[in-house]
Amino acid sequence: TDAQFALFVHPAQGEAGVSVDAQVNIGNSGIRIGGSFERRVGYGTLFRIYGTGTVSVGEFDLTQTDLLLVRDAAPAGSGDLTVLRELAQTGPAARSQLVDPACVATRCEVRVGFVGAARLEAPAIGSVDVTIAVSDTGGLAVDGTAKLEGALGDALGRPEVIVGLSIQPNGRTEMRLRASVDGAFGIPVSVLFDGTISSDGRLHALIEAEAHVGGGVSLGVAKFRATAQAKFRLELNIDLADTSDINAGATISARARIQGKFWALGWSGWKTLLSVQVRGSTKPWHLRVRVNVAGFKVRFSIG
Repeated sequence: TDAQFALFVHPAQGEAGVSVDAQVNIGNSGIRIGGSFERRVGYGTLFRIYGTGTVSVGEFDLTQTDLLLVRDAAPAGSGDLTVLRELAQTGPAARSQLVDPACVATRCEVRVGFVGAARLEAPAIGSVDVTIAVSDTGGLAVDGTAKLEGALGDALGRPEVIVGLSIQPNGRTEMRLRASVDGAFGIPVSVLFDGTISSDGRLHALIEAEAHVGGGVSLGVAKFRATAQAKFRLELNIDLADTSDINAGATISARARIQGKFWALGWSGWKTLLSVQVRGSTKPWHLRVRVNVAGFKVRFSIG
């Protein structure tokens, strides 16, 4: 257990403050709590109260737990939810600064906000992360991430899912879903989906898929290896209020290569025997092909 305490009083300026920071460890668990409180002319009572901790119970760990409640003085725009999240990740010294240095010569705004974040994990199963941020301007953000790990996660391609809800001060609401998987059931294919939908009727979706294979063979006086890779990407932007406003684009790329090493050449390195590359897109429309046969190259394109 460790604790620190500080007090200051400036009677001439009518200012006073106190800060407390304490660390408590119990077995494999540890909790740190603290806060700073000040009375400032023009701003009233300012404070930042924080708590961090790690709690272990059996195979489960509650880690990266951060709670922060603030009422401080900061430049305009500092009440943005992203800024509040960054503040929650700083150390106690930075959190104790209740009046931003930029506010010494110029009066700033008083911002009020709350940030809470936590991770629940079990090495043999996976993890879940949750973050909540709220500001007095009316902003709200909730994000959650789930990862499957361990033996089951390996078999299913270590899937990851991210969901989010964001409400801006102007009332605009946005929901997000992102999911990815890589190499499920031993299949060398990765797939990603990322989509958002907002209260103004805007829908954005992104789908990506990538596959890759390779192998080799030795014939005594020669060795050969081959690789192939393909990638597909589809992006959609739709205005649900006006279905005629649809913006879609797709790209595809593929590459295949065969290389060889030969005893007669002293196994001096891999030589490209055949290489084919194809790339195309719909926005703008174009198709490009490159072929390399033992150093003889051919290229052509359309669009």
